[in-house]
Parts: sequence; structure tokens; C-alpha cells
Amino acid sequence: MMQAWLDHNSAGTFSFTGLVDPSDTTVVTPQATVDYGYNWFSLSEGPVVLHTPRYERFFSVSIFDVLHNVPAVIVNPGKPIVLMRPD
Repeated sequence: MMQAWLDHNSAGTFSFTGLVDPSDTTVVTPQATVDYGYNWFSLSEGPVVLHTPRYERFFSVSIFDVLHNVPAVIVNPGKPIVLMRPD
């Protein structure tokens, strides 16, 4: 899924799907009233700073690692998010 996204987008750039239905292959369990966004990046070369777009409604940013663990969910971030490896 990541490589398919990177074939058409730049790493670190947010892309929004709009509302999805069960035929969308980028969302595992879609909810009909949710606007999904994606941003792929790598921490292999150092920390990453995510600048979230302004969104007038509730939103959250879920961080997934390569094994699909979720180390963070940030609700309505108002400032940039810094991500770095624990080492």
C-alpha cells in the first residue's frame, strides 16, 4: 500500500481521499462519514516534522510503524508533530 501511494505522491505530503466506501483498497475498515488522509515518511534518516493541514472539524493523526503498531494518536494537533526513533 505504501509503495502504491508513493508512486503518485511525495513522501511527507498529505493526501486526502474524501469519503470512502468498502471498495476503497487504501482503508482497511472504512467508515462512511470519515475523510481519510495519508502521509508516508521514513525515520531512517532522522527525525521528521509533520505539519498538519488546517481542518475545521475534529480530526486525529494516527502514527503507525512498519509493523502496524500505533505508538501515538494525536487529536486536533495545533502545532507541528515531531517524530523520532527511540534510539
